[in-house]
Amino acid sequence: MSTLTPPSAGAAERVLETRARGDGPSAAYWTGFVIVVGALALSPLVLPEFWQRFATEILIWGLLAMSSDILIGYTGMVSFGHSAFFGLGMYGAAAALLMVRPPNLWLALAAGLVAAAVVAVFVAYFSTRLRDIYFSITTLV
Repeated sequence: MSTLTPPSAGAAERVLETRARGDGPSAAYWTGFVIVVGALALSPLVLPEFWQRFATEILIWGLLAMSSDILIGYTGMVSFGHSAFFGLGMYGAAAALLMVRPPNLWLALAAGLVAAAVVAVFVAYFSTRLRDIYFSITTLV
């Protein structure tokens, strides 16, 4: 037996309310953002290879953590299959890098994206209308 999720106010409505009030990021926030992005853009020119790889790993795992935070924090839905899509994307990219000669990074990223998206659409077809434990179980399968 499954339970359908009724429509409810989501994150988009909260963002619109915040913008209507005029609450938003301050100038200090944007200044810090520009400094961090600039430092990340210049880091390959300055850092040794080990630290470049280390920073890349931090950014990759941070991206996974942020996407989990958005899914769990804003929707309240716990997805056990979240890491599976992450791993499938990496596997698709690695397979494309090994099969294509000469190796092409952009093609590998596209292949990883397509591999993860195809499986995600299939899983989403069955799981998006479910809620609570039913959603978690379908993403686990």
